[in-house]
Amino acid sequence: RLQIKVWTEQLIRYGAKVIETRTDFFQKINSEFEKLKDFPRYEFEIEFEPNIKVDEIFEEEIEFRFKNELQKTYNRDLELQSTSVGPHKDSWNILIKIKPQKEFIRADKFASRGQQRVSLIMLQMVLINIFMKSRHTKPIMLLDDIFSELDEENENLLLDFISHNKIQCFITGINKLTKKKSKIHQIDLSSKI
Repeated sequence: RLQIKVWTEQLIRYGAKVIETRTDFFQKINSEFEKLKDFPRYEFEIEFEPNIKVDEIFEEEIEFRFKNELQKTYNRDLELQSTSVGPHKDSWNILIKIKPQKEFIRADKFASRGQQRVSLIMLQMVLINIFMKSRHTKPIMLLDDIFSELDEENENLLLDFISHNKIQCFITGINKLTKKKSKIHQIDLSSKI
């Protein structure tokens, strides 16, 4: 029991930091998504669902709430030999608004496969922007077969976004691009096989 008490204190302390950092990170992502308002077809948002619900994102508040939740589930957790509450149970969803709709929908449940793919790629783009701001350097992006489920309009939106942000990007796939773009070079390996 003494060992469990020590582990629980560590779990509360470090778990609260994880929740606080994660909340801050998802707020940064949503802030970057808001800058994409000129994206003609879609709007995006991240819905963060922390397992420990808190009113204020302060470490002390999170620790207090986390401790209370752990006390409520203590006997069941001992029986299951597993911790049933905490940051390891957090989840998040990408939300997409398909203009002119007014409501966001969960991309994984209600969007088409092409819209889901656009959502994931835009999340990657937003993460790249956050990375560039924090590290003051541009990463190289590698994308595998992203155009297989995109229509021509979405293909062009993504290529324009990559070009506009001057991101060096390598894209593999079996489909040729529908339109030639400046600063985008294609290599056709099918004739060399």
